Amino acid sequence: MKAKQLTWWILTTATFLGLLLPVMVKEGMFLDGVLYASVSRNLAIGVGSFWFPEFDKLGKAGLASFHEHPPLYFAMQSVFFRVFGDGYFVEKLFSLMAAVITGLGIILFWKRINKKRPEYLSYSWIPVLLWIIIPIVFYSYQHNLIEGTMSFFVLFAVYFPWKGLSDKRNINFHFILGGFFVFLASFTKGVPGLFPLAFPLLWWLVKRDISFLKMIRLSLIMLSIPVIIFGIMITVSQDAFTSLSWYVEKRLIGRIETSPTVTKRYHILIQWLIKMMPVFFITIVIVSIDRFKSFQKVKDQSYKEDMVIFFILGIAGVVPLMLTMIQKSFYFLGALPFFALAFALFLVPAISGWIEKLPGRINKLLFVVFVLALAGILFFTITEIGKPGKDADIIAEVHSTGGLVPANTMIEIPASMSKEWTLRTYFIRYYNITLDYSGNKHTYILLKKDSIPDEEGVRKISSELKLFQLYKRF
Repeated sequence: MKAKQLTWWILTTATFLGLLLPVMVKEGMFLDGVLYASVSRNLAIGVGSFWFPEFDKLGKAGLASFHEHPPLYFAMQSVFFRVFGDGYFVEKLFSLMAAVITGLGIILFWKRINKKRPEYLSYSWIPVLLWIIIPIVFYSYQHNLIEGTMSFFVLFAVYFPWKGLSDKRNINFHFILGGFFVFLASFTKGVPGLFPLAFPLLWWLVKRDISFLKMIRLSLIMLSIPVIIFGIMITVSQDAFTSLSWYVEKRLIGRIETSPTVTKRYHILIQWLIKMMPVFFITIVIVSIDRFKSFQKVKDQSYKEDMVIFFILGIAGVVPLMLTMIQKSFYFLGALPFFALAFALFLVPAISGWIEKLPGRINKLLFVVFVLALAGILFFTITEIGKPGKDADIIAEVHSTGGLVPANTMIEIPASMSKEWTLRTYFIRYYNITLDYSGNKHTYILLKKDSIPDEEGVRKISSELKLFQLYKRF
């Protein structure tokens, strides 16, 4: 690696770690991430099964088991709980691993597309940097969202077919591999993991170096793999059939019909524009300085075609989300590595020209600055380990209560507290304690601080709680 590239790799590493670690080493996460970790931990300790994972003893959405998503993600994360225990860092370590693998996938892809452009090979830090600075990217990995794992599956679902077509060798085999990763992506997140299936069509439309019939054949190969695997699973296993049927019928279709999260279909496009602002800003600054001169000097038509394919692939991971009124910005997380690669291809002619002309003394100064920044980030991260992060007050209440109530039990709560999802998920995550709002009587009762039990024979057993109050029936 050239000395100048090492400087910018240190900047990228510092940015990558700085946006992830200081938050990840703290206790607390976004609700969905805690929910997923709870299901995974339960699976690790024998609560639920692969096809029927469980959240708590009350079930979720009218089902005894958890079917908000297909089960692969929970099975993968449960391995980390089996290996590393159930400390708060376990799911964060898993999420960090997913981020690192996705970053390495972007590097691998960059080296693949620039195999015949040696002048750009060493600039693989550019797409990684553009990717990690997108707010929804680092937020998703900070908070253990499923889309983070799906991202590297969809990345490799395109990488292998691209490799086969660009090398013109073992094409069918590489499309089989691509189809397998589409299966993994869809078995992790469902429908959002299917958009790589658009790749053969996009290659044909842009490159025009394969026939229409060959494009159809390759598309069918890529599609057939997940169809065959899912078909085998639901044929040979009744549990697989039931589990996936519940996911599709009761959660996927059911939520689309009954649980919209937005009122306008174009909401997801607005969110994409907002989340991409850091990349747009960098692009505008560089273009304003360079005035397209460097990019216009690029005569390699395939280079521009690659950029177009990546950009349209990214669009393919965003626009179909408009078909449903259930839209959240992290749903298009899997599309963002392709946008990063597209914009990196657009910007690298200008960036590489500037870096090559950078005086040695300036590079040395930047090297020292970036190393010091990296060291500062690592030191700051160490000082943040174990500190309260998101939901600090609720986590403190959960730990105080969990020390007084046996694990794997149920605590009675009033129906008015049934929507206290953050509280409920932390109780499950740390102690596998279910907060029961069904009206059943239990030994322990948890009420909000200003509430008083309306029955005799109940005694307050803790005065340390600030938000809630724990009572016990005697």
